[in-house]
Amino acid sequence: MRRLALVFALGTAALNAFADNVTVSVARISEGQTVMVHYQEESHICFPGNSQTLRIEFGDGTFVSHGGTCSGDDSFTVSHVYTTNPPGNRYTILGIYSDSSGAQAITNVTFISVTNVAPAISALTGLVARTTVPWTNRVTFSDPGADSWSATVNYGDGSAPQLLNLGTNKSFQFSHTYSAKGAYSLDVAVSDGDDVSNQSAQVFVNAVTNEPAQLSIHTLPGIVIDGAVGASYDIQHSTLEDTNWTTSATLTLSNFVQLWVDSEVTNGAPKRFYRAVEQP
Repeated sequence: MRRLALVFALGTAALNAFADNVTVSVARISEGQTVMVHYQEESHICFPGNSQTLRIEFGDGTFVSHGGTCSGDDSFTVSHVYTTNPPGNRYTILGIYSDSSGAQAITNVTFISVTNVAPAISALTGLVARTTVPWTNRVTFSDPGADSWSATVNYGDGSAPQLLNLGTNKSFQFSHTYSAKGAYSLDVAVSDGDDVSNQSAQVFVNAVTNEPAQLSIHTLPGIVIDGAVGASYDIQHSTLEDTNWTTSATLTLSNFVQLWVDSEVTNGAPKRFYRAVEQP
């Protein structure tokens, strides 16, 4: 009689929910990772064959329901991906039991910590520009979170940093005009609202026009080229006996100043004069 009185006072939904339990496979994950959530049904008070619904609410606005019948074991396990970390880095997970009348009750409350993952910016390579000419480049990054991003680009020439609102895009293009030749430190920062990641690289800014031919004034067999990074130069030589210029090699500069040594010169050979002519 006491059991019947308790059922009457609380209702079968509350009593059955009190017996059930929801658990998670791990207590802490990073955004974008998967967790297994288990609803364990225990012995229920109900008429065999009556319908019931077991429900898991993940705390991020999503849920999953599993229908069944009383007297059977309707326990189930589902996987769930948390796409982003919440304020405080913690989600509240609820188990909810519903009986055939539609009455609902919470089984238990459990928690899972979901931490942020900072954006990972791809390497910045091959950065070569020319003075007074707009230079554009594209940056990509990865982030497992369903975030909204912003970026800051510092061009390293004393100009104001450029701020970009990226929304949900993981790729963006920027444009800048350098006024003087030189090597500049470019810094790109991407923020997901929680963490900021940086990537830096050198930008080699060449003169706007091709460099004039350069003559060697050194006694060593070769030439020091002061030119444009990424540009190709024909290394040519002549002698007092043969004043025509003959191409010995072609060199693409990886720095503004680069040494080329003539390995063909032998002892007793006529002295060579060298020049470097930038290819169009």
